[in-house]
Amino acid sequence: MGSPVITANKEGNIPLHLAVMNRISDSALALLDADPRCAHEPNMSMQSPLYIAVMNGLDHVINKIANQGLSVASISISIHGTALHQAVLADNTKGSSALHYAAKMNNSRIISLLLNKDYNLAYKQNNKQRIPLHVATEYVSLEAASELLKQRPDVIEMVDINGQNVYHIAVVNNRLNMLKWFHRWLPKDLVNHRDMDGKTPLHLATKLSLIEHALLLLKDSRVNPCVVNNEGDTAFSMSDRIGILNMMPGEAYLWKKLKKYQSTRCKRKRAEKVNNTTVGQALHRCRPIVNNDLPLFLKNPSGSADSNKSTCLRGPIATYLRRYVLVPTLIAMATFMATLRHTRQFGFAIVKDHLAFKIIIICNTISMCSSIVVILSSILQLFDPVKLMLHEMIWASRLIVLAGFMMVMSMVTTIYLTIPASRWLA
Repeated sequence: MGSPVITANKEGNIPLHLAVMNRISDSALALLDADPRCAHEPNMSMQSPLYIAVMNGLDHVINKIANQGLSVASISISIHGTALHQAVLADNTKGSSALHYAAKMNNSRIISLLLNKDYNLAYKQNNKQRIPLHVATEYVSLEAASELLKQRPDVIEMVDINGQNVYHIAVVNNRLNMLKWFHRWLPKDLVNHRDMDGKTPLHLATKLSLIEHALLLLKDSRVNPCVVNNEGDTAFSMSDRIGILNMMPGEAYLWKKLKKYQSTRCKRKRAEKVNNTTVGQALHRCRPIVNNDLPLFLKNPSGSADSNKSTCLRGPIATYLRRYVLVPTLIAMATFMATLRHTRQFGFAIVKDHLAFKIIIICNTISMCSSIVVILSSILQLFDPVKLMLHEMIWASRLIVLAGFMMVMSMVTTIYLTIPASRWLA
């Protein structure tokens, strides 16, 4: 008859499993004293009590198991080493070790404890060939990553099954904080490391449209924007394939920065000639403006499109252009009509000395001027849409908000000036 300490229920859980699941440390320690082998018994989910203790942060239980490792080596059911090796090195269904879980849970104390017993755990890979540092990067476990690099700094050079290092993993999982933090650790060759597809972290950030990540990389002088992937593309040429006018404003801004940094950092003229696309070349994918697409005041009298000017009246940027023409136009019309209607109804000579009327004039002037500036700048973008970058759109949005606010102020003041003269209040 087997020991009751290692008797399992239907789920394969022995008493020690249940103790660590419920965070009952005293019972868990007593069970370990009774039979140290119970620390290595897997349940139906292929999780040993040590795995669960790591996930629940039971430091005393983990320390007890680690200290018992050498003493129970002779009675361990594993033939691959000590009991500690079996407990923390043996794979579960995902191939993750206890150190992987500690990295996921950002528990630096457990990481320090396990590495002090066996530093080889830092190099243990799961089914995706990811080491604990990769897991810490994916789950933004800064303390865990710091402890891993403090004890085994060379693990930063290891890659996963896709040939990606920690920088790639931070970008793919959209971990901007980890990307910033790794700047203090990564040498130049890792910043520009190419994965199985030949992509650097900059390639991935560009492909995934992670603007902040890509700009952070570009600001680092160690990053080489001229590295090509397996298809022969730099990060800029990858971005250029989309077509500048089919991009969102942030993507267009990144396109501009990629072009700038590639032209300044690429030393080989051949790379510049092949990949440094001009604005004119970027626009060649777009259909020319036909005469019917243009507003009346922009139409060519000859009835044909100007062959020297072409752009795209489609895609995200074209949508923004239309909005920045339509919205301020409506605001300007509403502002103008409100002022004109009020002066015709009550007469300029009657209200010109009224304070409310002066407020109306000031609000209308600000609203009209702001709207006109946005309208004219948006119309100019029709001839060179690539200049419609993120910071310019921010200012246009601010002017539209200002114009709208002044329009509302003008209307409220007009109501205030009109209501006292209305007969229905009598």
